[in-house]
Amino acid sequence: MARPLLACLLVCACTTENPWFDVDATSAGTTATPPGTTDDPTTASPTTSTASTTSTSTGDDETTDALTVAVTTGPPDLPQGDTSTSTTDGATTDATTTADDTTGDPPIESDTDLIDLIPCELAVPSPIACFDFENTQPDAGKLIDTSSYTHDGTTIDPAFFPGVDGQAMKVNSMTKGSAAHAPHLSPSELTISAWVLLPNMTPDGAAIVEKYGQYSLSIGDDDTGLTCKMKGLELSTEQPFPKNTWTHVACVYTGDSMVLYLDGEAVLTLNDVDPDISKGQNQLTVGCGGGPSCQQRLINARIDRVRLWDSALEHEFICLEAGC
Repeated sequence: MARPLLACLLVCACTTENPWFDVDATSAGTTATPPGTTDDPTTASPTTSTASTTSTSTGDDETTDALTVAVTTGPPDLPQGDTSTSTTDGATTDATTTADDTTGDPPIESDTDLIDLIPCELAVPSPIACFDFENTQPDAGKLIDTSSYTHDGTTIDPAFFPGVDGQAMKVNSMTKGSAAHAPHLSPSELTISAWVLLPNMTPDGAAIVEKYGQYSLSIGDDDTGLTCKMKGLELSTEQPFPKNTWTHVACVYTGDSMVLYLDGEAVLTLNDVDPDISKGQNQLTVGCGGGPSCQQRLINARIDRVRLWDSALEHEFICLEAGC
């Protein structure tokens, strides 16, 4: 009787479920997990990380995400802090963005590391106005003059993006920077200097800076290029203005001559002139022109480092501003 009893015990041991092994998992070809252990979280997919997810059953064997927090869905080179929120239909909405332009323009890389530019407070001779557009959120509506004259003004509908040196102001359809008239802004000699990044298209006669009735520096269509006006006199280049690249522009008025500069090089000169630009009471406008209504704008263009001097700068100083 001992042998049949032993055989019976062996048969029972083989057919009884063993709590230390998962029969179904083994048959499926996966590794069973002993009781009391958990999955290693480091084995999750490296392209998706979820901090907290709540799932709700729909009753038809489908599961809908009710809330997903901090799920990274972007490419590996996204900046730290970019997050997305998953919706119930699988769509993904950005919660934080560092895009350069909310209108869809591609980011423009700053040339700061390529050009050694002089800060306003160290410039010699000293400018009578410096507009660098280094605005922060509390002062977004200000036109800040960092020269010793502090001709501060206001801006309407400005947008600030990377410039040739720090931030630049991008001009929208309603952008207007303006500073009130002051005696220092009506000199007998004048140098206007600025950096401009122009898109493929721009309105005719759109001003970079203007003191209506006295002087202006503007960009027209491809037939007029860069234009400088002193009272009733106008000096314009014929070549198309460079597109999609930061370009330095300047106009120098000596009292009896006008000189236009592109990227530090004199491109056009007008001699034997004598306009009196020292008389006028209109405000100074930045980013628009065409008179008090300021309807002519460099829409979608970016402007940076707008400078005015009450003297006619020599070529070497223009070259310093242009980074040559």
